[in-house]
Amino acid sequence: MEKSIQKLITKYWDKDVLQYFHYKLLPLPHFHFDANYGKGTQRTLLNILVVIAVGIGGMAFINYSNIVFAQQMNRSVEMGVRKILGSSKQQLYYQFLIETLLLTACSVLFALLLLSLSISWANQYLFEDEPVQIINLYSFLGTIGILWAATALVTSVYPLIFVNRMKIQQALKKLTLGPWSLTRKSFIVVQNVIAMILLIATFVIVLQVNHLKQTDIGFNREQVVLFPMTNNMLKSKEKIVHFLRDRTEVQSFTFCDNPPSHEKVWGGTFQFDNRSEWEKWPAKYAIGDSTYIRTFHIKLLAGRNFDDNPQNPEFLVNQQMATTLGFKNPNDILGRNLNAGGLNEEHIGKIVGVVADFSTNSLNEPISPTVIGYNESRLKNLAVKFKGHKQDILLKTLALQWKNWYPDEVFQYKFYDQQIANLYKKEALVEKLIWIAAIVSLCISSLGFLGLLSINILKRTKEIGIRKVLGASVSGIVILLSQDFFKWMAIAFTIATPVAYYLMEHWLTNFPFRIEISWWIFFLAFCTGLILTLSVITLQSIKAAIANPVHSLRNE
Repeated sequence: MEKSIQKLITKYWDKDVLQYFHYKLLPLPHFHFDANYGKGTQRTLLNILVVIAVGIGGMAFINYSNIVFAQQMNRSVEMGVRKILGSSKQQLYYQFLIETLLLTACSVLFALLLLSLSISWANQYLFEDEPVQIINLYSFLGTIGILWAATALVTSVYPLIFVNRMKIQQALKKLTLGPWSLTRKSFIVVQNVIAMILLIATFVIVLQVNHLKQTDIGFNREQVVLFPMTNNMLKSKEKIVHFLRDRTEVQSFTFCDNPPSHEKVWGGTFQFDNRSEWEKWPAKYAIGDSTYIRTFHIKLLAGRNFDDNPQNPEFLVNQQMATTLGFKNPNDILGRNLNAGGLNEEHIGKIVGVVADFSTNSLNEPISPTVIGYNESRLKNLAVKFKGHKQDILLKTLALQWKNWYPDEVFQYKFYDQQIANLYKKEALVEKLIWIAAIVSLCISSLGFLGLLSINILKRTKEIGIRKVLGASVSGIVILLSQDFFKWMAIAFTIATPVAYYLMEHWLTNFPFRIEISWWIFFLAFCTGLILTLSVITLQSIKAAIANPVHSLRNE
C-alpha cells in the first residue's frame, strides 16, 4: 500500500516530491499514542493512572482489614464462647467469609450505583470529546465478579489469622491483639506515603498547568477575540476594516492565518541571502497583515514593521532565527534576501525587522525560528484587540452588522485566552484526575487511621478510664491517643518527599517552560494531609475521652 501511494504521487503530482516527503501508514493503535502524528496520549501517563488506581485499591484493602480486625476484638468474647461450645476454626472462618461476601456484595452494588453517576459526571466535565462508555457488558460484569471474589478473599485473611491465633482465655478478657501489629502499622505508613505523594504531585501539576495557561512568551493575549473568516468573507473585508476603524473601543485588529501559540502552525524550509542551497532546517510561519505584531504586542527589536505588499514581500524574523543563521546582532540581518518556501515564493523578499522570540506552538514545545509575513490566500481569522472592557457592546453591534454583510454565514467568535487554555486540555485533565485520586487517597488514609485508632482505644480502654478517674482532662487524653499518629505522618512525609520530588522532576522535564519545585509545596502538602487526617483522629479521640469511665471499667 505504501509503494502504491508513492506511485500515485509520482504519477499525479511529481516524482521530485518523494525527495522531501515520505508517506507511511500509521497503525490505528499507534495513533492514540503517537506524539507526532496521532493524539499523543502518553503510555506512561496511562501506566501512572493504573498504578494510582492499584495503590488506592491496596489502601482500601489494608484499611478494611484493619477495621475488620478492630471489630473482631469487640467480638472476641463471642468467638471465645463459641469455641468453648464446640465451634471449630473452620466454622468460624466460614462465618467471617460469608459475612465478608455479603458486605462486599452490598459494596459492589453501591459502587455500581456510584459508577453510573460518576460516568455521567465524568463525561460531562472530564471527557467531553471522548466520553467513557462500557463497550462489552459481559466482560465488564465478569471483571466486577472477579474483583468482588478477590476482595472478599483478601480481606478475609485477617479474620483467619485472628481465629487461628485466638486463645480462649485472652478472648474472654478482650486481650486478643496478636503479634502482627508492627505489620499493620507499616501498612498505615505505606498508604500515607502514597497519599502524600499524590498530594504533592497534585500541587505541582496544578502549578504547572496554571503556568502554561497564564504565561505568554513574547506576546499578549488579553482582550483579544478571534473571528473565523471564509474566502468569500475575506473578498469583502473592506466592510469590516471600515467598521472597526471607527470604533473607539477597538485598539487594533489584524487579518491572519493563526494567532501566536496555536496547535496548528504552518512552516517550511527557505533560501537565505541568495545562497544556492536551501536551508536543511525549517522555520515556522506566522502569517498576517502589517498590524499583526501590534495586535498581539510582539516586541520589535530591530528595523521596522513589514509592509503587506505581495508584489514586494517583506518579512520579520524572530531573534531565534537570526541567531540560528549566525547573526548575534539583530541589525546585521536587516536587508538580507529571503525566499520562504510556500509563504511568498513567487517573489524573493527582504528581512526588514527582527522581533523578540514568541511561542508559535504551545509551551510544551521550545521556541522555534519564525518568519512573519503576508500571504492573502492563507488568511482565515480576524483578531480584534479591545480597549477596556467594552467588548460585549461591540460584539452585539458586530453580530447585527454580520447579518447584513454575510447573511449566509454564521456569526462565530472565540476569546483568545480560551483558545490558549484548550492547548493544555490534556494537562488540565491530568490535573483533575490527580486531584480526584489525591482526595480519595486522603479519605482512605484517614479511615485507615480511624481503624488503627479504634484498635488502640480498645486496647487502652481501662487505661483511659483510670486516667479520667484520676483527673486527666479530655485534651490530655486526646493528645495521648493522637501522639503516635504524628510520628507516623512524619515518617510517611519523610519517605514521600524524595520520591515525589524525583517523579515530579522527571515529569517536568517534558516541558521547556516549567516551574521550579519549591520547599513550600512539600510543606503545604504535609500540612494539608496532617490537618485532614488529624481532624478525623481528633473526633474519634474526643469521643473516647468523654466516655463515662464507669462503663469502661465495668466492661473490663
